[in-house]
Amino acid sequence: MFRAIADGFNYLFGMLADFFWKLMNGLLWLLQPIFDLIALIFSFIVWIGVIIVKIVLLVFAIGKLLVGLIAGLFTTILGFGYSGSTTNLPGSYMEVYSHIRPYLSMLQLDKIAYLIQFGIWFFTAWAALRLIGGMRGGGGSE
Repeated sequence: MFRAIADGFNYLFGMLADFFWKLMNGLLWLLQPIFDLIALIFSFIVWIGVIIVKIVLLVFAIGKLLVGLIAGLFTTILGFGYSGSTTNLPGSYMEVYSHIRPYLSMLQLDKIAYLIQFGIWFFTAWAALRLIGGMRGGGGSE
């Protein structure tokens, strides 16, 4: 008798499980386009965020480049006021400059070297500004 009751409950719960399984598959089939739309919207938002971050990083990199150019230009301009003290250069350049400096002073080419350095910085800054100025809307007029 207990076996018959157990078989009855087994049949009943098997039928209920099968019913809920088919119900869930039907709901999934019915709601799948909505889930796909939600996934698409979130994916679009993520990619918009990635693009915004890349643009901000690009703007900061260009700003850092311009600040470096302007700082180098002002360092060069301030170098025109020769005070007789040694020049503050990075370590890799200081050794070469310390060997060349006596010969430049002897030949009186140190002032010309400052003028050439100013010219290099000026034309580099001019080229960078021209290049950045030509970036509006996908390219310049040339």
